[in-house]
Formats: sequence, C-alpha cells, structure tokens
Amino acid sequence: NEKNKTENLFQLSDRELEILQLLCEGLEYKEIASRIFISANTVKKHCISIYQKLHVKSKAQALRIAYTKGLIWNILFLQSFFQHYIFINRLI
Repeated sequence: NEKNKTENLFQLSDRELEILQLLCEGLEYKEIASRIFISANTVKKHCISIYQKLHVKSKAQALRIAYTKGLIWNILFLQSFFQHYIFINRLI
C-alpha cells in the first residue's frame, strides 16, 4: 500500500497523523486539543515532532507535504465519500 510506505517513510505516529489531519481541516491548536482531549501544549509538542519528521519549519510546509505525499488524501476522500453517501441516502 503506497500510503503505508509514505507513512513509514516519515515515521509519523497515529496521533501525529490525526493532528496533521486536523491541521489540514484548518483547526488551531486549542481546537485540536479540545477535539482530541489533550492540552494545547501537547498538540504543540506533537506539531514540533511532525515538522521535524517531515523536515519542514512551518505548518504551511507540513500541509503541503501532507497533500503532495498522500498522508491525508485517503482520509479526505473517505470523508467526502461518506458525505455524499449520506446525502444520497437522504434523497432515497
């Protein structure tokens, strides 16, 4: 699986991938913290680790890598799929 190869290449943990996904959704550290029940400081520490593993220095660079390397594509695709599925089922 290409996605797993990419994840292993960067060695991001499940929690780091979750936080990266939430960053891609445009959430701020405090919002992420509230959503996944950790402190904003812990979110910040995870982000620092993510940036180090992706070899970037900013959130914008991390998001670009996330999109271009497919780290979050499957999650976004599934969200879109389920939104359409729910919409269509409401019409039936």
